Amino acid sequence: MAQFLQLQQQVFALYGEKKYAQALEVIQQALPQTPDYAARLTDWQACLLCLQGQPDQALKVLQGGLEQGLWFSRNRLTGDPDLAAIQERPELKAILEESERRKQAAQAQIQPKLRVFAPKYFDEKTPLLMAFHMKGANLEDTVPHWLSAVDRGVFLALLQSGQLEGPNEYCWDNFAQAEQEAKSAFAVLKTQHPFNPDYVVLGGASQGAGLALRLALQQTIPAKGFIAVVGAPNPEAFLPHFESAVQKGVKGVFITGDQDRAKPLLENVYEQLHSRGLECRLEVIPNLGHDYPVDMPERLERALRFIIAA
Repeated sequence: MAQFLQLQQQVFALYGEKKYAQALEVIQQALPQTPDYAARLTDWQACLLCLQGQPDQALKVLQGGLEQGLWFSRNRLTGDPDLAAIQERPELKAILEESERRKQAAQAQIQPKLRVFAPKYFDEKTPLLMAFHMKGANLEDTVPHWLSAVDRGVFLALLQSGQLEGPNEYCWDNFAQAEQEAKSAFAVLKTQHPFNPDYVVLGGASQGAGLALRLALQQTIPAKGFIAVVGAPNPEAFLPHFESAVQKGVKGVFITGDQDRAKPLLENVYEQLHSRGLECRLEVIPNLGHDYPVDMPERLERALRFIIAA
């Protein structure tokens, strides 16, 4: 997992510098060592080839992935502007049709997964942090970013969605399903772990941040607050619930970057809640895009302290 995160950081850095050929070379060298991420890396290869003016080669790479048993996210292939050069091509339509067939077959075998990390010492007074992954991520991607909470004496529970986005990639697209999965997971936690029900915090990144915020404000899960990293839901999704959340003392921490594509939405949500009396904080990090900050452990510690303080 650490190997893939390092690879992703390296590729994204080269992409940001428009060093597409170098990024492509890095991916090609890494593919044999990262089979669990083959579909994602193949997708990135296609993006980089399109950006270098090689749409035919991009399609060949995707078709080669299909031949190896992979399939690809429709949302990503049709929505990523880096793939604009092939999005009207009939070859891509065929790739999408086969990918959808394979996705449906895979989806039938998928169930949500819950993983819990306990601090060294815990009892019925121990806080609980329940966190939700980004769209297109999985448990393994997500653990490193939240694990530092355990060293601070907090139970960490991570939920992987039962909704497939791509191979080894999951999403929270269907909110009703996501809400039910979260409720079921929380019920399991209550029966198996002695955490303090008055000190429950929900966290998430990107799409998972929007889910955490909605569940906290609705009190679907009786949370004391939320931590939203580079993501938030549209205001109409939660405004009907803000008054009761304020009355219950729900707090929130928003973390974004000045290069984050979700920053305008996140700032709007923060203003909507803050102006209505919900106690929350906004952190805007220089040079951070749509990703976790490198100093996530320190920011997580401060956020938890702010939310669970009496």
